[in-house]
Amino acid sequence: GGERYTRNGSFHLDGGTLRTAEGYPVLFVDNNGQTVSNVQLASGFKINTDGTVIDQQGRSLRLKVVEGPVQSFNRETNLGQSLYAANQAPQLANGNIVVHQGMIEHSNVDLAGQMTHMITVMRAYEANQKAIQAQDGLTDKAANEVGKV
Repeated sequence: GGERYTRNGSFHLDGGTLRTAEGYPVLFVDNNGQTVSNVQLASGFKINTDGTVIDQQGRSLRLKVVEGPVQSFNRETNLGQSLYAANQAPQLANGNIVVHQGMIEHSNVDLAGQMTHMITVMRAYEANQKAIQAQDGLTDKAANEVGKV
């Protein structure tokens, strides 16, 4: 189905091939910027912060890390399993990335804290809504009943 892209950096070594969590092989780029597939890595390889992979054989390849506008990877191209297809060919990342071997990026949002905050805000909103309704009722009474004889 062509090249697919993922933000899930949970890779594992399977028989010398670096694979995604779903089992798809990871693509690399050589020094000329050409895509290299079916790379066999020896155990004990290291990944530098720029994405360069150096194995025990001394080969120097880079993980194929791409960047592009958000519109390139929209919801219509979400193929499930954290895979995306690109509407237009993305460009190779030009050095403004940092790769950390053995680490996985997680969300920096405290979900439980945000849910608690959202409930607090909803209750405050409901209290304000009731106060406005009570004021509206008093204004209605004042306009319609005070002037009656």
